[in-house]
Amino acid sequence: MKIKKSELEAILEFLKPFNDKKQTVELQIKDGILVFKVFDNENILILKNIKTDEKDTEKVTIEKNWLERINRQNIEADEEIMIKINKKTLTSKVNDIIFRTAILENAKFEIKEEEIKETPIILTREMLDRIKQAEDFAQKTMTRPILNGINLKTEGGKLIITATDSYKAYTVSYDTEIKKEISITMPKKTSEILQVLSKGARGVPVIITEKNIYINEKAVYYKSALFNGEYPSINKIIKSANEEETIQEITISEENFKKLKSIKQKNSQLLNIRTEGKELVFKTGTNETTNELFVEYDLTNEFEVACNYENMILALELINSFEIKKNLFLFKTDYLTIMIMGARIYE
Repeated sequence: MKIKKSELEAILEFLKPFNDKKQTVELQIKDGILVFKVFDNENILILKNIKTDEKDTEKVTIEKNWLERINRQNIEADEEIMIKINKKTLTSKVNDIIFRTAILENAKFEIKEEEIKETPIILTREMLDRIKQAEDFAQKTMTRPILNGINLKTEGGKLIITATDSYKAYTVSYDTEIKKEISITMPKKTSEILQVLSKGARGVPVIITEKNIYINEKAVYYKSALFNGEYPSINKIIKSANEEETIQEITISEENFKKLKSIKQKNSQLLNIRTEGKELVFKTGTNETTNELFVEYDLTNEFEVACNYENMILALELINSFEIKKNLFLFKTDYLTIMIMGARIYE
């Protein structure tokens, strides 16, 4: 079995989201194609994009990190890497180094493609970019699994993409030509895999069913499980927030944003924002150590509020102005809204 360094590098880029330390890969030459198959509890990915004139082989399963070790070798992109399949091992010699790995037991179930007859819809480059932005607003843990996902919904000719972890929320809405009614929540890992599969493309064709997302193309097959359950009604919360009185509108210049990022404190996640005379003061830290940024501002009210520092920076990266409400901060453009919940001020 042989594969060019550039081909191996591209394959491993596709497999990057499958990042478990013990992640396995199934290899096989079948009908003139070098096939790579990976799976976990929620995802199956089959890559069929490398043509070969070699004879068909049996399936062999190895740990992905063996391929990664070979790929780290400094050789030319068009140089072929030879992989010898033995009875119990795979062996490859690169730069006078012999790499050997045990052949593992193949998956107990058949990793195969399903025949899906539905017409694919195109997730455009813009949609995928928005989905990627939304990843940062989803919950990092699986304590409430559905919040680890990104919600996609079509409504009134709009595509609405939403993510939240209960402390911050992201929702974007814009016109779409998608006719199919969609109301799904995809895991963040699904988003990561779709981003990789769509690199360099204008979009990616997907089939969306009640329980799964599929890509069923000549060179790629992908299946991902979706989250069950109803996604939180973020737009209702945002609508209610819009109706609240605005305490102060704030716009942060590029220069002051750089300064705001420079006052980060490792020992505290709280950002305190208060008025002091004609200045707006941003403070991070604890009673023992504090950093403060003073900005002259045209203030209309006196206030003292607080929020999570990282959440504020994340939102300001996308929108440089916000409204201070009673218990939250609202960032808005014509199509994008970000909400950050307020935090208790500790003295």
